[in-house]
Amino acid sequence: MRNALLFLTVLLAIPVQLGSSQETAPTTRPELSALAVQFRKGLLSVEARHIPWSKLLAELSRQTGTILHIKIPLEGTVTLSIMGFPLERALERLFGPEANFMFLYRERAHTKVSSSVLSEVWVFGKGHVDARAKLVQDTTDNEAVLSGTEGSDDELEREFERNPQSARNAALNSTDVEVRFKAIGYLGQKADQPAVNLLLELFHDPDPDIKRSALDAIGRLAENNLQVKKALTDVMQKTKDSDTRQLAAGYLGISLNDEH
Repeated sequence: MRNALLFLTVLLAIPVQLGSSQETAPTTRPELSALAVQFRKGLLSVEARHIPWSKLLAELSRQTGTILHIKIPLEGTVTLSIMGFPLERALERLFGPEANFMFLYRERAHTKVSSSVLSEVWVFGKGHVDARAKLVQDTTDNEAVLSGTEGSDDELEREFERNPQSARNAALNSTDVEVRFKAIGYLGQKADQPAVNLLLELFHDPDPDIKRSALDAIGRLAENNLQVKKALTDVMQKTKDSDTRQLAAGYLGISLNDEH
């Protein structure tokens, strides 16, 4: 009897495993998608996580009011974070360095100051210059292609002559700084009132090189144009950049060393 009790005690001490002896593999949760797009005061913010290209582009077009013409293959999904970028810069970041762009602007209606708004964007792969050039030729007189247009100075000048608004828009908004310089030089040669107004507006551009370029383009008018003379005086008195101040003073025939 004692041996039977001992055997029963040993059996009770052995752990019993219920169910299958195979380990259950951990479940992998699918990655959640999310999209938030905000366009305010010309600045675009995007938070995208595993979003299909078609959905992202449709939302960008809806929020910005810009028509997007995509001429490159897009597959899969997009994960991207952009905070407060100008629309052109945001698109360049979205599509990467292998994309070429053509930006089409329309003059903003009911504004006293010459300004424009981005209307349509074409996105090409590298090597699509011919197609882009054709689109430049096909634009109407109230439209202006500002950047992404490759060509010689003569070709740009012919485009500016054909469509003066394109020169004004290029000077203000082109993403290519060289195109901006060429447009500013062209406007300085024209020197009509719309050109003068826009060049004066560029005196407040955040890029000091653009500001100096506009100043240089218009400075020769200071002697006979009171509006230009006053603007140059303001630049000389208020601008902190010494080179810009010196340039303005030179066109006014003033030596900064003689001030006060």
